Amino acid sequence: GAGDASSGAIYLSEDGTTWERVATTDPYENAHFADSPEIHYQAMRSVGDGNGLWVAMATECAYRSCELVEFTSEDARTWTRHHLDSEILDMDVHHNGQTWGFVGSERDPTGIEENMAEKDRPLGLAGTSEDGITWQTGATQPDRPYLTGLSAGPDGWYAVDTHTYGSQGSAPSRGEVHHSDNLETWTLLGTVTEGISGIAVLPEEVLDPVVGE
Repeated sequence: GAGDASSGAIYLSEDGTTWERVATTDPYENAHFADSPEIHYQAMRSVGDGNGLWVAMATECAYRSCELVEFTSEDARTWTRHHLDSEILDMDVHHNGQTWGFVGSERDPTGIEENMAEKDRPLGLAGTSEDGITWQTGATQPDRPYLTGLSAGPDGWYAVDTHTYGSQGSAPSRGEVHHSDNLETWTLLGTVTEGISGIAVLPEEVLDPVVGE
């Protein structure tokens, strides 16, 4: 969903064409930054559903201080807030029919403090959860790739590389498609086009993995 100024919003559709706004994520007064005199901002990052649960991730900021927050719901209308490890910057979630998974990033503890919100560069992170609330996390390998657009198929997990930033400048996605059996070790399958943000695994009778933005 997209937010109105400082709050995220949730939309539902039965046909993918007509959308109804059904909820805001949570009153902002429950946020860690609720008492800050600075401008408040909330942006939805990812959403997934599985095993009777919706899971959404949002970034909340007060000026240059930001944190990632999780919301869960059984009906996509009433949402419960969950606080995450403050070192986690981003989580893109997906349910593969058996378990929850995510790819994202965490702060680089050796990075340069560019501002109060981020370290100099993000390091790749991934993990799983049985209930969609408690997460087991680990570094992505090899070389800590920062991935997004998580999806899953019969033969494992798929993700794409994401936009990177840092003190030496930023760069768009290189269009890399990666595969993993366990969300920890990733293999580069190929390159599609710059700027992609996600991947979907379609039934065999339609197509193999398709990427686009």
